[in-house]
Amino acid sequence: MQERIGQRGIERQVHLLGPMTQAGLYDEYRRATVFCLPCRIGADGDRDGIPNVLVEAMASGVPVVTTDVSGIPEVVAHERTGLVVPPDDPAATAEALLRIHRDAALARRVAEAGRALVRTRFDGDRLIGELYSLFKRVA
Repeated sequence: MQERIGQRGIERQVHLLGPMTQAGLYDEYRRATVFCLPCRIGADGDRDGIPNVLVEAMASGVPVVTTDVSGIPEVVAHERTGLVVPPDDPAATAEALLRIHRDAALARRVAEAGRALVRTRFDGDRLIGELYSLFKRVA
């Protein structure tokens, strides 16, 4: 990746931060104006389910741009909780990033909706209660 950045002469615009602690990652989410995760299906069929980093970014109130691969549409609905682009479409990804950059109201709206969705769907106390009820029924 660093080699490609150098080949394109964009070292001043693109910085690879490398491994970091969870606290460091949360600091990055707080500084971010957008989170982009263009997932794709690998040649061998490998894919993410619902990537943790996507949910973390949404929980941090960052507008997200991602692809409609695997389980991602379960949490990111286009223009409601983020922007969704087709996989392997750099032009659509760039356009979505520009939309977030140019339209502060859109960015704020999808970020707030994404955060609210994560708080309700991924709330630990609620999930524990649901699991407890399920186990009681089958036990």
